[in-house]
Amino acid sequence: MGPESAREDEGEPRHTRELPSAEALRLLAGASYGRIVFTLDATPTLRVVNHVVDDGRIVFRTHPAGGIAAGLAPFENAVVAFEADQIDAATRLGWTAIATGPARPVTDVDELVKYTRLLAPWAAGPRHAVIAIEPRTVTGMRLE
Repeated sequence: MGPESAREDEGEPRHTRELPSAEALRLLAGASYGRIVFTLDATPTLRVVNHVVDDGRIVFRTHPAGGIAAGLAPFENAVVAFEADQIDAATRLGWTAIATGPARPVTDVDELVKYTRLLAPWAAGPRHAVIAIEPRTVTGMRLE
């Protein structure tokens, strides 16, 4: 740890406040990227993806033969977690939000066209597969 890390550790502890589901989902919608947590070969796995929240669903594009698709393929309605946060290390202020629910491939042609237009993947390579998470629970916490 360098001198900057030591200074960050000396700040006042922050209070935490649980966020209502609607506010947590709104924060997820405003984040430029998030982290999907899924199971791959019986191991918890995390990938960073850019996404949109549309009609309550968290939607992202991925490689059709990549790790996310491979992790979800064996399971119909695989339950995943999706997390995003924004926490300032210097002030210790910010938030975190987590949604959990089944992830399904988007197969409707009109929706595929829509999400291909809305989502420009950050990673190189084909990202033809579109996945939608239908949150069953959405939780969040704010550091104040």
